[in-house]
Amino acid sequence: MPNEDLELLLYQNLRRNRYLVFMDDMWNIEAWNELQNPFPDDRNGSRILITSRLHHVVSQFTEEGDLLNLRPLSENESWELLKRKVFTEEGYPEALVEVGKEIARNCQGLPLSVVAISGLLKTTNMICNMWKAISESLNSLIVNDPQTRCLDILELSVEICQLFLQILSD
Repeated sequence: MPNEDLELLLYQNLRRNRYLVFMDDMWNIEAWNELQNPFPDDRNGSRILITSRLHHVVSQFTEEGDLLNLRPLSENESWELLKRKVFTEEGYPEALVEVGKEIARNCQGLPLSVVAISGLLKTTNMICNMWKAISESLNSLIVNDPQTRCLDILELSVEICQLFLQILSD
């Protein structure tokens, strides 16, 4: 089915209905310009929520809607999120506190990074040396560009997972 037919079908299904559309991590305004046609503006309470880490993209939407600027997590908030994701309510080993805080700090306030690393840390059976190896790998990935930072951390997560699986298979 051609794109124009799909757009018309979507428009007809949404018209006079309330809808919520969520578009996460928009990288350029051109993507929105191509996607906005099938969304009718019936002024019936429908909403389109768009997120982006890029200020130049967000600034192009401010005339049309409300802007909510989220700040990165503090080091303490990152550590609290990491603890909540990795450890049980029973607590955590003191030996992991220092390296855990360092890992949380290296996530530079990005919740996705903290959550991705937390998933990886849970697979280590709380072995301090493994946490230190992960921390050192994170240190080598530190870059100033937050867009590539999350991708690097997710890539590291996959690499360590592959190494872990390789160890298990031996």
